[in-house]
Amino acid sequence: MRRYHEERFPFPSPLRLQRELRLPRPPAWMIAALLVLLIVAAIPPVILLVQRGRISPFPRIQPLQDMANQPRYGPQAASTAFADGRAMRLPPPGTVARGRLAIDDHYFRGFAIRAQPQSGTQELHFFDGLPAQIKPDLELLERGRIAFNIACVVCHGEDGTGRGPLHVWAVQNNQARWVPPTSLLSNEVRERPDGHLYNTIRQGIRNMPPHADQLDVHDRWATVAYIRHLQATVAPGPPTSPASGE
Repeated sequence: MRRYHEERFPFPSPLRLQRELRLPRPPAWMIAALLVLLIVAAIPPVILLVQRGRISPFPRIQPLQDMANQPRYGPQAASTAFADGRAMRLPPPGTVARGRLAIDDHYFRGFAIRAQPQSGTQELHFFDGLPAQIKPDLELLERGRIAFNIACVVCHGEDGTGRGPLHVWAVQNNQARWVPPTSLLSNEVRERPDGHLYNTIRQGIRNMPPHADQLDVHDRWATVAYIRHLQATVAPGPPTSPASGE
């Protein structure tokens, strides 16, 4: 009866398909070999994942060199290719880095050295006024205020009178070797040319360190413009006294 029932329908039942298409169980040695192959195939990816997050003293393997590794001289190495025996070559005389020509004394230095034909000596001349490259506007004053607050406030104070946080701390702690900052509102500083103030920011003066590494050329002139703005809006004051703490 069951055979008749199965032969009546043109399509076999799922149970019949499962029974007829079932593969025989593979032998144990074949199963073990497949497991070993799977484990061996997984080892290289695991090693790569572990090595990607590990610091190694050896250089990474680079199959495609693309001229990454080639014969070269190290710093301060010797070389027989040159008469002086040095691999590092000095730049030719007169070589100037790109963008560092700095031929405008007014803009880059704030002063010029002029020869005196009568005496045959050279005289240092500070320029007065801003260079032609600097446009005096509100944007320049705002940039100068930011630069002043970063580099100058700690000693000269926000108002430029020399009562900065560092000076106040030194006076309160009786620092005998402390030299009070100069008041930027004093008549002495007011009478200095703009180039003198610029050069002071660039190279420093007396105990004041240079700020050329912290402020570029434009920011130095912006700071000079902001100092002039403070001098125009605040009345002149005497130099700071270390005894008074002001």
